[in-house]
Amino acid sequence: LRDLAKIKKILLDLENAIDSVELLPNGSGVTKPGSFIFELFAQAQITFQNKSAILEALDQILSALSERSGIFTNTSGLQKVADILEIVFCITPPEGTTPHTMGQNVTKHYKVHVHPDNSGKKKQQRTDLWTSSVTRKQGKILSYWCFSPGYSMAELVRQGV
Repeated sequence: LRDLAKIKKILLDLENAIDSVELLPNGSGVTKPGSFIFELFAQAQITFQNKSAILEALDQILSALSERSGIFTNTSGLQKVADILEIVFCITPPEGTTPHTMGQNVTKHYKVHVHPDNSGKKKQQRTDLWTSSVTRKQGKILSYWCFSPGYSMAELVRQGV
């Protein structure tokens, strides 16, 4: 139960970190160097030092939810978070490597892009007494792109794919 509370706080902090990213005035997204992903995750207390504990807690939560049935047991969102952490933190920094050095390596191959989530605008909005007074803030989508096919292929080989 304590792990669940920690994961909830981490996810809320990550959501706030993503929401705090300033977008361009014209409403389009903003692209940043790959190392920016570590800054965002650090705001949610997700680092190389604690990633294993977070992934283990996510795995325990996913396992517990998968054993249950019902409408509140969809685990796809949590699984995506675990997958993202695996991708971002797939490289274990060598002993003595600073976060700055790791950031420089990631900057060479990756870009971070944050843009508004416009998917809700496509759906027809239902108005009734229950939902008309509810205002939802527009979310943001975080993308993490690799622009180096060689780097990606080397990573696949390292994983035995």
